[in-house]
Amino acid sequence: MPFASTMDLMLRVAGLLGIILGAFLFRDKTGRGSGKRIIQIFTIIGGSVGYLAATGALAIGAEEFVGDGDPRVIQVVFTLLGAYIARQWAKMARRAIVILGPPWAILMFIDYLEYQKGIDILGLAQKIPSFPNISAGSMEGLLIILVTAISIYTRRVMRRYAPLVISGMLSGFLITYGFVFLVTGIQPEPGGPEVWGVVSIALVSITLQVRYISKAEEGRIRRELYRTDEDLIALKEKASKAKKTVTKGFGDTLVVTCPACSVKSPNKVITRKEGAKGIEVLVNCRWKNEWEEVCNNHHTVIEVKAGTAYHN
Repeated sequence: MPFASTMDLMLRVAGLLGIILGAFLFRDKTGRGSGKRIIQIFTIIGGSVGYLAATGALAIGAEEFVGDGDPRVIQVVFTLLGAYIARQWAKMARRAIVILGPPWAILMFIDYLEYQKGIDILGLAQKIPSFPNISAGSMEGLLIILVTAISIYTRRVMRRYAPLVISGMLSGFLITYGFVFLVTGIQPEPGGPEVWGVVSIALVSITLQVRYISKAEEGRIRRELYRTDEDLIALKEKASKAKKTVTKGFGDTLVVTCPACSVKSPNKVITRKEGAKGIEVLVNCRWKNEWEEVCNNHHTVIEVKAGTAYHN
């Protein structure tokens, strides 16, 4: 019974950690799509394994190999070593998937057609009639160029989207089974209804990542245009200046000189309209003398520069 309760607790803790890691992988708003978060997670896992290995080795009597050294130094060294090895393995796995994934997928597809569907692709290719004006060597050269172009394009697509698919699948797996472990404390049977949860979360995660990448690409193109196109640069400067100007309207206050009291004081805007001399702004002087009497003179000022300069 104690063993069962211990396993239950361990599964629940593992489920909580799985949910946290799955949420970390679920989306990346930076739009880089480089699989950096996967590498970071494997780095943390490798460092944890190294630390646990060092702690376990010291616990079972490996102190004699340490001698007078500090056991904490051994733990730090093993932690760093485990993190480094896991990080390099994750990078190697990503490169292997990007470079070797398409050829292996093609070979597996050919084998599937041959052994499962009875379709021999190579046999069908031999039945293709030869072209009278193209030699066999030229045909081989064209095929090599075609295969090379397809391979380069496929690698480019895989380099960009393979990390998204991997992170989406890992996120769906960790979140779904982590939730099951956390709630039930038992390990579910393989191939159960949890698979649909994994697929659903993976699809949502991949869709979000593709959307973030598209937005990041649009932002990069927009910044490049604003940096190189002279018309857009001038338009952006005009828009920036227009945002800084404030058009004075009814109820706003202007500080101008009133012709009646000859004092530069706050004047309340009554109306503004376009006249022969420009924008005419009718204002009401609100200056008060020492007896708290308001000037209350109405006069018109001309707007020289939008929202910035006025004269009588």
